[in-house]
Amino acid sequence: MKITQFDTFLVNSGLRNYLFIRLTTDRGLSGIGEASLEWQEKTVETVLHEWVKDRIVGEDPFDIERIAENLIRDQYQGGSTVLTAISGVEVALWDLVAKACGQPLYKILGGRTKEFDQKMFGHEVRLRTILLEMLVRLLRWEEEIGKQYGRTMLTTSWIHVEKALRYLREHYAEEIYARDLARVAGVSESRLKALFQVVLGMPWSRYLQGYRIHRAAGSLSEPGHNVLEVALSVGFESLSHFNATFRSVMGVSPSVYAKRAAGKTS
Repeated sequence: MKITQFDTFLVNSGLRNYLFIRLTTDRGLSGIGEASLEWQEKTVETVLHEWVKDRIVGEDPFDIERIAENLIRDQYQGGSTVLTAISGVEVALWDLVAKACGQPLYKILGGRTKEFDQKMFGHEVRLRTILLEMLVRLLRWEEEIGKQYGRTMLTTSWIHVEKALRYLREHYAEEIYARDLARVAGVSESRLKALFQVVLGMPWSRYLQGYRIHRAAGSLSEPGHNVLEVALSVGFESLSHFNATFRSVMGVSPSVYAKRAAGKTS
């Protein structure tokens, strides 16, 4: 069995983007992996197509260890962007192997643990602890073999966008104009628009809209908040506009969302 096709899919979820990888074999099986890196998904996608793809197509998906080791060896000092691309491919390879074997992936990896099956008290904290332990082991292993990534150098484009994002998160409840945001970011309005499209794949106004809605969803999940109060608190001046925007992002109206949240906590 050989990998014959390599595809990526950049998906916008309103507040952020998600990047998925699909590997297809000559037997018609496909494996899915995720390679999302907050605010840098398009960069990861470029790495996948220009650097990873040629190293994957034609390979046997069962050779996961060799493929991953070769990618890690060849990436030098690529940092988080390249490592995210590699991890997404590895997840897709494991998905392919599980499908080829006709088994759930957890069985291929050794079976379920009692943390999943029994869901004892604190199981979520326990699982997070396990993941953190794995991360620490990975970082220590990288130090042992001489990998010193340090802090990834931010590009000039990202620095401007990061300034704008910080301003949006701090002033989301206020009325925000493009000229003010551009001034904070240190670029022109047209440059700011282009940077958001390149880095985030969306206009800054859509990011702000999504951020406001998710803050509203958090408030509606708590008792004692009505829809109008929440709409005004996150920067909407019109209740009808808030209702329509909330539904487009969350899939349900604010009132329905609040009732569902109340039902889960009762």
